[in-house]
Amino acid sequence: MLKYICLINLHAKIYLNSRSSW
Repeated sequence: MLKYICLINLHAKIYLNSRSSW
């Protein structure tokens, strides 16, 4: 469960970074 949350957190960070770049 914790690993899954970390994975989502990582994806969210990347997603936000991508949005900021555009």
